[in-house]
Amino acid sequence: MAATLELTESTYLIPSGSNTGLIVADGRALIVDAGLDADTARRVARALAELQARPVALLLTHAHADHFGGASAIAERFGVPVYAPALEAAIVENPYLEPQFLFSGAAPVPELLGKFTLAAPCRVSAIVEPGPLDVAGIPVQVVALAGHAPNQVGYGFGGTLFCGDVFFPSETLAKHPIPFCADVARALDALQRLPEMPYGCFAPGHGPALTDPAAECRANAERLRAIADIILQACAVPTSTGDLVRAVMDGLGATLNQIAQYCLAQTTVLACAAWLRAQGRLEVRFADNRMLWAQTME
Repeated sequence: MAATLELTESTYLIPSGSNTGLIVADGRALIVDAGLDADTARRVARALAELQARPVALLLTHAHADHFGGASAIAERFGVPVYAPALEAAIVENPYLEPQFLFSGAAPVPELLGKFTLAAPCRVSAIVEPGPLDVAGIPVQVVALAGHAPNQVGYGFGGTLFCGDVFFPSETLAKHPIPFCADVARALDALQRLPEMPYGCFAPGHGPALTDPAAECRANAERLRAIADIILQACAVPTSTGDLVRAVMDGLGATLNQIAQYCLAQTTVLACAAWLRAQGRLEVRFADNRMLWAQTME
């Protein structure tokens, strides 16, 4: 198990498959994100004991199961309130919405009901909005970082920004070539803004903290644009969503063989197609009872 990493004199990272952050001030601690399951609560307890800090709140960046799966265990173990942005909070309290969202609003198949897409429910005590936020006397800056998730935020303190999944490390992009994205326009906006933000340390939800995230932000933005380019080329002839998923996977040299993988990839493909349509580069047509995407006719 990796040790707790000191980022600044007041911020720390507990690295794992999904990272957890700590903001420590005057012996009090804010926990940022809750990992996949109850194991996170045990890791946090060890880190707090080392730092001799008392937890006073849990702050969630977004409502994906690998970031709030341990929220209920943390809230129960430490008796702390849970903070989350609007819309994301609804999923934290009603986690069945996540697999239902992935399955086009229908009752999800069993393959989407594992812990990676269905977390335990957790009551949210307070809704956060972008801007300054006082949490038990600790001043935090809430930063809008939507795109990967509909209303994702980051939390800034002491020169560190805990930035959720606004970007993925290059190693992750190599292993999983389609980064999950709900809103391409907002994701690209967040990726463009992030390197210019006034922080000296950027702690993502996955991978190591960085002093300069510009290269990773460029890589993530380029990947989203590459997916959009594949989609646009495929739509030289009217094409179904399923065939667009196949075109993107083939174009990136990747393979799908699990339902969850497919649903995650399909969301990003649809987000890219919707972005292209908003730009006037794609249109929707219907033929033989099928909805098809096609390049816009001039």
